[in-house]
Amino acid sequence: MVRVLTPPASPPHRVVTIAAALILAACGASFAVRWGVATENADAQARLDVANRQIMARLDRVITEFLALRREIEESALPRCSSASLEHFRRALFELQYLRDIGFVSQRTLLCSTAIGLVENPQRSSDPDFVLANGLEIYAYRPVRISAGQSTMVLQAAQYNALVDPGFIASLSETQPVRTVALMATRAGPRFPLHAARKGEASTVSRTVCSARYGYCIEAAAAEPGMNLASSRFLGLGVLGSGSGFAVFLFGYTMLTRLRNPLYRLKRAIARRDLEAVYQPIFSMPDGNLVGVELLARWPGAPESLNTAEKFVAQAEANGLIKGLTSLMVDVAGREIGDWLCADPSRTLSVNISASELAGDELVTLLSQRFLDAGILPSQIVLELTERSVATPRRKQLDRLAAAGFQIYIDDLGEGYSSLSYLHHLPLSGVKISRSFTSGLGTGSPKVDLVLAMIELARKRNLGVVLEGIETREQHLEIIALGPLMCQGFHYAKPMSAAELAHLSESSRPMNS
Repeated sequence: MVRVLTPPASPPHRVVTIAAALILAACGASFAVRWGVATENADAQARLDVANRQIMARLDRVITEFLALRREIEESALPRCSSASLEHFRRALFELQYLRDIGFVSQRTLLCSTAIGLVENPQRSSDPDFVLANGLEIYAYRPVRISAGQSTMVLQAAQYNALVDPGFIASLSETQPVRTVALMATRAGPRFPLHAARKGEASTVSRTVCSARYGYCIEAAAAEPGMNLASSRFLGLGVLGSGSGFAVFLFGYTMLTRLRNPLYRLKRAIARRDLEAVYQPIFSMPDGNLVGVELLARWPGAPESLNTAEKFVAQAEANGLIKGLTSLMVDVAGREIGDWLCADPSRTLSVNISASELAGDELVTLLSQRFLDAGILPSQIVLELTERSVATPRRKQLDRLAAAGFQIYIDDLGEGYSSLSYLHHLPLSGVKISRSFTSGLGTGSPKVDLVLAMIELARKRNLGVVLEGIETREQHLEIIALGPLMCQGFHYAKPMSAAELAHLSESSRPMNS
C-alpha cells in the first residue's frame, strides 16, 4: 500500500503576517517616495525664491550706481567726448563696482566712450527693450564692442550710457539653482533674457518678483526636480521600502540622500584627504626664471555639480568647510614641496585665503606649524586674498600676518566690488591682475590701457605684479616690453604635480620666449 503524504496547511496567521508586511512595506515605500517628491519640490521653490531675491537686490544696486553716475555727469562742466572728460570718467570707473564703460550718445548714437574713445562712423542703436518710470532706458542683453562681442546689459539716459560688467551679468544666471533669468518692464510684459539661448532640459519651475524701488520685474526659472515614477531612484526607493519595511525604508532613504548630496561628499573628501594639490608655476620677466608656484586644489572623482575647483571651493567657503580645505592643501604642499622651497629661499608658494580665515590667530598658527617649523621662511609664503576679503574690516588680521613676515597679495585686481583705495593703507606686498584684463594683451584691445594703469598704480606703491592667464605668444611678447614683473599661464606651464615641478626646476631653459 502506497501512502500519500500531503503537506501541512499553512497557518492562517502566517498569511496574514506576510500580507501585513507587504502592505506596510508598500505603504511605507509609497509614502516615502511621495514625501521625497514633495520635499524636493518645496526645496526647489524655496531655493528659487532666495535666488530671485538675490538677483533683484544685485540689479537694484547696479541701477542705483548708474543713477549716481548720472548725477555726476550732469554736474560735470567738462565738454562731452573731450580728452579731459573721457580721462576723468576713466578714473571714475575704478571707484565703481558694476559699471565697466561710460559712453556719450546723441539721438541713440554712441559718439565716444571711456573704453573706445571717439567712435569712427557712429551708427544709431536700436530702441531699448523698455524704459523705466524714471526715464532710464534698459538694453537687457546686447553684444558690445569692447568685450569682443560678449553680450551684457546697457543702461542709457538721454545723453549718456553705461555698460554693466559682463561677468556680473553672466553670474546672475549662474546663481543656483537658476537656469534662466529674464528681465521685464512689468509682471505681464515681454521677457528679455539676460543670457544667450540655452539648450537642454526645459525650465519648468519659475518665480517672478518686481523691484519695489524701480518697478521692473525679473523672472527666474529652474528645472523641475528630476525624481519621477520612471526614474531609477524611484524604483530603488520602492524596492528598499518593500523589502525593509517602513522604518528601515526611511532610514535607508535618509542615508542614500545624504551620500548623494554633493556638500556631504565634499565634507567627506576633505576628512578623508581625497583632494590633491597641483602647482601653477610663476615666472619672472623678462628673464623667464621660475620664481614660485600657486597652490591649487583638485578633486578626482568629484560629482558633476562640483567638478571644478571654482565650484567646490565656493561651496566650501559658503558652508564653513574652507578652513579644513585650506589646512589640508597647506599640509599636502608642505609635505610635497617643502624641500623644494627650502632649497632656494627666493622661491615662493602662493596660497589662496578667504575672508573667513582671517578671523583669529588660527591662520598664523597653521602656517607656522606647516611651513615655518619645517625651515621655510615666512617671506616665501604669499597669501592671496580677493578684493572682497580686504573690503571688509580685516586690518588687524592683515597687520598681524604682515608682521609675521608673510607676503599679502590682492588676487584678481580690478574684478572686485570695492574701491582701489585699500592699496594705499593695507600692508600689501603685491597684486595679481586677472585673465579678464590680460586677455587683451597682444590683441590691440582697450583692456591693455587698464592693465598698464593697474601696473603703474602698483609700481607707485612698490608692489609686486603678477599677470595671470598668459596663454599666447602675442601676450608674452607684449609683456616683455612692460618691464620687470611676474607671469603665470598656459603659455609657460600648466598646473602640475610636485614631481613635474621638480623636473621643471631642474631644466635650465628660461621661459622667456
